Amino acid sequence: MELKGKREVFCREYLKDLDGTQAATRAGYSAHSARQQACDLLAEQEIQDRVAELSAARNQKFEVEAVEVLRELHRLATQDPIALVNENGVPHELADIPIDLRRTIASIEIEELYAGRGEARENTGRLHKIKFWNKNAALEALGRHLALFKDVIEHRFDGGAPPADIETAAKAAAILEAARREAKEIAALV
Repeated sequence: MELKGKREVFCREYLKDLDGTQAATRAGYSAHSARQQACDLLAEQEIQDRVAELSAARNQKFEVEAVEVLRELHRLATQDPIALVNENGVPHELADIPIDLRRTIASIEIEELYAGRGEARENTGRLHKIKFWNKNAALEALGRHLALFKDVIEHRFDGGAPPADIETAAKAAAILEAARREAKEIAALV
């Protein structure tokens, strides 16, 4: 179900970079209030439904499925560059490298090496620089998908380090409450 006016434009703009503030600005909302406007819009069920609908349509258009994304992350995380070279360490032609390994390559630089100067200069070989996509990022994305990591939220009490456990936190809370009561009693006397 298509929305009207700026609301529809906001949904479409939001899908470009998932930045609500920028989407609100691009949709025509005031730059001064764009952040709050984005928060308000994204809290609405109608907006959430439309963004999900547009996202699903985009994924279908490009035939992107979660399993394909996971497969690509798996490739990046588990690539073995040995298939890049022959038994003598000489790189294969790009067409001879397996497709799964080629998909993990971010860039290739080939530099011709020479010895000598002028007419006496002769080619002594090639230097191949092959850069892969970030393996750590792929592993982290896979780990998050598989819920292998737990984000820790740290709670601090006034002026101190985080409590070591629930018992320590309870003791700290009791001390703070006693100090507040004592402060109120002293304030009442003055």
